[in-house]
Amino acid sequence: MRQRLLILAVSLAAAAALAGCGSPAADNASGPSTTEAVSPPTTGRPCSEGGTNTAEPSFYQDQFSTQAEPLSRDIATYRTAVTADDNQAIQDASSTLYSEITVGLTMAQNGSWGCYSPLALQDLETATNEVAPLFNDLDAAESECCGHTSAEAPALIEQITPKLADYINTLNAYSAQFGGEQV
Repeated sequence: MRQRLLILAVSLAAAAALAGCGSPAADNASGPSTTEAVSPPTTGRPCSEGGTNTAEPSFYQDQFSTQAEPLSRDIATYRTAVTADDNQAIQDASSTLYSEITVGLTMAQNGSWGCYSPLALQDLETATNEVAPLFNDLDAAESECCGHTSAEAPALIEQITPKLADYINTLNAYSAQFGGEQV
């Protein structure tokens, strides 16, 4: 029996509150407002503290797909917005991606996708910590808040491009451990 959690909705609100500025991703009509996930069978410890997998790989694959599918779509939306030089769409996509990427790391850390190589988890943490703040800064720049201006946007987009590619490669390497879909 599965318990449904609205993980992303709560996390989006928390991320928006932590960001302190920009438009909340939950208000983004093009992004998801909720993603439902199921609580994983657990040993009671997060992966970073030696948690182990107690479910079949298909369980973790399903869990990952609840995050990977919207993430893939929203990365495509971001890339389209950048190509079109659509400032509002860039801002909305940046806000959404900041939230989704940080939520994804939390899901990996708490075992929602299963516990695997500590090195792969560390790599995912590093890649997340390199790209997520840039999306948050881009959101702030496009909305001209928090001491940022729209003049910063082109440089931020330039910084994001290789970091996003690294993040996607790292996330795909992490998901390959349990046969998860590729982003």
